[in-house]
Amino acid sequence: MPRPKRPGSHTPACFSIGDWGDILIGGLVSGRVALNGNAGTFYAGSVWTGDGLGRRQNSDFSDVAGNFYVGGDLNNLVTIDSLGTDNIESGP
Repeated sequence: MPRPKRPGSHTPACFSIGDWGDILIGGLVSGRVALNGNAGTFYAGSVWTGDGLGRRQNSDFSDVAGNFYVGGDLNNLVTIDSLGTDNIESGP
């Protein structure tokens, strides 16, 4: 079975077809995630999707938009780390 793909997107690093209960990953999730169904809880120790090298604030993000895609319902997205950044402290 071919991997699901949305027009203009890259092949996802993690993908599923159908519904899931809970997805529990004790470590790092990076790259793209595509869940074409429903999930109760998606847990990962860290979630670093998008550009692994990072981007400046005013950069173009259109090529990584939708890097965490859920086609149905996701009840809980849980991590012990920050989402979308490697630092939760605000600057001056």
